[in-house]
Amino acid sequence: MCHNMNLRSGSFGSSTEYHLLQNVNKPAKAGTRAVINEGTDDELECWGHRWHAGKVAIYYLLCLLSLGSLVLIMYWKPEWKLRLTQTPCHLSRANTVLLKDVYDRYQVSHVHRVAAHEGIPVEFLNITEVEKENGYGSASDSANDGFDDKYASKAVFRYFMIYNYRYYWSKTKNTFLPLWGLDPSTSCAQLVENYTGYSDEEQKNRLKVFGDNTVEVEVPSPLKILVDEVLNPFYVFQLLSTIFWFVDEYTPYAVWIAIISTGSLLVSLYETRKQRKVLHDMALSSNTAEVTVIRNTGEREVVWASMLVPGDVIVMPIRGCHMCCDAVLTAGNCIVNESVLTGESTPVTKNPITAHHEDDEPYNPDVHRRFTVFAGSEVIQTRYYENMDVTAIVVRTGFSTLKGELLNSILFPKPMDFKFYQDAFKFVLAMAVIAMFGMVYGIYAQIIDGQQVEEVILRAIDIITIAVPPSLPAAMTVGTIYAQSRLKKEGIFCISPPRINVSGKLKLFCFDKTGTLTEEGLDFWGVVPVLESHFQNVVTAADMLPRGLLLSAMATCHSLTEVEGQIVGEPLDVQMFCATKWILEEPGQDTVDYDTLVPTVVRPPDSPTAAQLAADSELLLFQVPHEVGIVRQFPFSSNLQLMSVITRTLGSSHMDLFTKGAPERVIALCVDKSVPDNFLDVLEQYTVRGFRVIALAHKKLKKLPWHQAQRIKRNQLEFELTFLGLLVMQNTLKPATAPVISELKKANIRLVMVTGDNMQTAISVAR
Repeated sequence: MCHNMNLRSGSFGSSTEYHLLQNVNKPAKAGTRAVINEGTDDELECWGHRWHAGKVAIYYLLCLLSLGSLVLIMYWKPEWKLRLTQTPCHLSRANTVLLKDVYDRYQVSHVHRVAAHEGIPVEFLNITEVEKENGYGSASDSANDGFDDKYASKAVFRYFMIYNYRYYWSKTKNTFLPLWGLDPSTSCAQLVENYTGYSDEEQKNRLKVFGDNTVEVEVPSPLKILVDEVLNPFYVFQLLSTIFWFVDEYTPYAVWIAIISTGSLLVSLYETRKQRKVLHDMALSSNTAEVTVIRNTGEREVVWASMLVPGDVIVMPIRGCHMCCDAVLTAGNCIVNESVLTGESTPVTKNPITAHHEDDEPYNPDVHRRFTVFAGSEVIQTRYYENMDVTAIVVRTGFSTLKGELLNSILFPKPMDFKFYQDAFKFVLAMAVIAMFGMVYGIYAQIIDGQQVEEVILRAIDIITIAVPPSLPAAMTVGTIYAQSRLKKEGIFCISPPRINVSGKLKLFCFDKTGTLTEEGLDFWGVVPVLESHFQNVVTAADMLPRGLLLSAMATCHSLTEVEGQIVGEPLDVQMFCATKWILEEPGQDTVDYDTLVPTVVRPPDSPTAAQLAADSELLLFQVPHEVGIVRQFPFSSNLQLMSVITRTLGSSHMDLFTKGAPERVIALCVDKSVPDNFLDVLEQYTVRGFRVIALAHKKLKKLPWHQAQRIKRNQLEFELTFLGLLVMQNTLKPATAPVISELKKANIRLVMVTGDNMQTAISVAR
């Protein structure tokens, strides 16, 4: 399956009503206005309008009388054109909607209509209970059944598009609702139970509702870009001014302004088209992949990625792929590289949603990230036991995916509200007011002097073009391009050139700590064991620790995996495990001879494997293998600041729980008698020196069978732990950090470091 940031397959019982939409608004009184996505950054005010023949006729008459100038004004203000040509109406009857976002930007969008007989699923036609009783259909009917012909002819699916997102009309809610993915009320348990695949016909019908699973970025033609630039109000004013200067015989000045303006237009045209081409190529790969989907009959079928719809069940390829949609794992694990979306190059492991134990919790892609594989990410490897398929349910497609949201943020950036631009506008406005007074006085003075009408008009226009400099846009464009080229020579790239003009006014810099101010990875510095509630001397070589609980905790309490012979995972986990010099072995093709719950195994380098013992029976007489199997992982939770694993040592009659995390959180879960009295003093001793400190703890799990270990919740285990010791990691500053900070401080710029580490560690790094 294939693809870098803003869900298909499901079959339900006949009695189950379901929805595939997000952010459902509360019922509102029907009218000409509605608020969509209220209280969010995507909030929209929506007004309904319909064409009015009389208004349209008057509009075109005014366009003729104004010699086309009205057309230009309406190009700048489409909401004015809407009000001149259409009349307000009920939203349910609107063929055009006027939309205003939270930044007070207006957009006009056409309302599309798709007839029910084209296969639109019943739930998107919003049939009322009265109509259902009259034979219109029911939620339990299939997409093409349950319609009475005389009612079906009236049913339509109505929607509009804005910022690449689709909104459809809900008759029951009396408003337009966004089609962003799964209903937010869908629980994690319902994801697995209710979505088992669509038939080919159901998939095609839903495709008419959700649209193609593509993130196409249009590359406008040079002519369109040129027209958009030329019709900018500043350039229109500049063009008229240049024509005036030629007429008034300011030929040299007019020629130079024309050359500068033409040059800036061509450069802007080139840069705009180049950036759109880069975005287009980046999005293209996700539109041309093939994906294996599972139908509601259990059959597998290969389809184009563009045909995926929310609810589809897809099969993740064994050797990985580039994701083309957001999908939640339902079986198996994935190792994913999300660097395109997050900037973090460390591969992460995604687990199936079945491992989540809050079954009644509503599924949310942002909250349940460790179960969700996002569009744009690279799936390095998938893993499941007994050659079973790794499957996932498509939850978001197209521009609703994380990759789509990322592209949308580039295509439709938030408007800049810098004081620089506010002051610039005030300056131009003030100069225009002064010019108007000057023009009035000039006209009066020249009429008194008996000047000819043509001369009076020329001098009046001359005053305006001098007071309001028409060359200002071209000058600013040239200055920005020159500044951008200088920055590029220094290895600094700017994706929003207009912001260069305000960069000199910056007063505050915020830095992330790990990976920005400090090196990306951590180095193992030492471990402080605890014996009989007393700290022991620091051990700087973990492999010198005696075999015991502390060494086993360091070797097992992680989420590492092996990819092409390399240990990958969180940098801290990698350094901790590598310091033990143990060997990690994961279940491979030969594990089909064992139980399906074959664990990942770690062992010391001098310990023989079970396979070696089987091949050499005499070896068993002299050496017993020491292997620890990782039976279950409880991944790191940012809320709990912990991670835990359930393990079992070969030959042991019980399982063990190992926990690691923030010292304050781990100690709170430990029995008091296992914690040294000087714990806080020792912790501060390392944190004030800038070390990253992790606490390790253990609990013996008696009478915990294998099947229960796979289902038990972590809060039933993570208590009454025994404190084992402290893991001390070193995170050094980058060589360039101190010089850059020094230079910024000399410029009187306030500096802020943002981190989630221990306060004393943060203070040490800041110093």
